[in-house]
Amino acid sequence: MNRITARTVEEGTGGPFAALVLDSDTGDVVSAGVNLVLSANVAPAHAEVVALSLAQTRVGDWNPGTDPARPRALVVNAQPCVMCLGTLIWSGVKALDFSVPGFEAERITGFDEGPVPADWREQLESAALPSTRGCSRKSARRFWKTSEAAWQQARLRSTTADDLDLGGGGGPP
Repeated sequence: MNRITARTVEEGTGGPFAALVLDSDTGDVVSAGVNLVLSANVAPAHAEVVALSLAQTRVGDWNPGTDPARPRALVVNAQPCVMCLGTLIWSGVKALDFSVPGFEAERITGFDEGPVPADWREQLESAALPSTRGCSRKSARRFWKTSEAAWQQARLRSTTADDLDLGGGGGPP
């Protein structure tokens, strides 16, 4: 997951977020997603939404967890934002595993993760969707720490004066 996240940052296609939908029993990857918000100019194109959408397409069902014999899990390198938590509840996956807490992701990226309820984990539990903070935590934390400077540079590159519409033209630059 760290490799695809690093590539996303290097290529400037999105934020440093990645998600996998896995078969909970075998560990096989059903789908992978990265943050495409910046490159696609689509606000909901978060890594979790992309991975869940691709899993639904691959499985051929809006609910990739329909078959109880094949439980699915969402593995993310950062705690999901409020939008992704809502998507997760309706997605059909049966577990969440993440590494970096939301406040840390916000500090590094500058992204506002939205009004995540204080009891979000309890809400997932009540939806029979347990969450854990494991997800190769040491590896992910090391990645976030070493990639923070690269992410800040990528953000600066994507917001140069040439990229901004300062002429009042009303359209995209």
